[in-house]
Amino acid sequence: MSIIAANGDIGGGLVPTLLEQGHTGRVLTRRSHALRGVPWSGRVHVVTGDQSDPHAVQKLYDGATPLYYLAHSMSDNKDFAPVEEQCAQIVAAVASQEGAVRLIYLSGPHPEG
Repeated sequence: MSIIAANGDIGGGLVPTLLEQGHTGRVLTRRSHALRGVPWSGRVHVVTGDQSDPHAVQKLYDGATPLYYLAHSMSDNKDFAPVEEQCAQIVAAVASQEGAVRLIYLSGPHPEG
């Protein structure tokens, strides 16, 4: 397994479930220190980086599929859509280049206001 944003709400729940099923792999997080004390953190390879960095995404990808892209670029900035699109294109390009047969992408709507 390869998971971007493993320390978020969804990734943080998905990783232990996949590990219980016998999967191994890597996770990408901007804040590796946030995984200290997380029970499963010692069972995965932690890559510190951001999905906007192709080199970090390449370090993350370990040949496992699917590649879970659970991060989003939403913020208080109302102009998040171009950043989100750029990051998604980077991840998709690396996944394609590395031969991933499945990429699972999760995003969400930007809150109004």
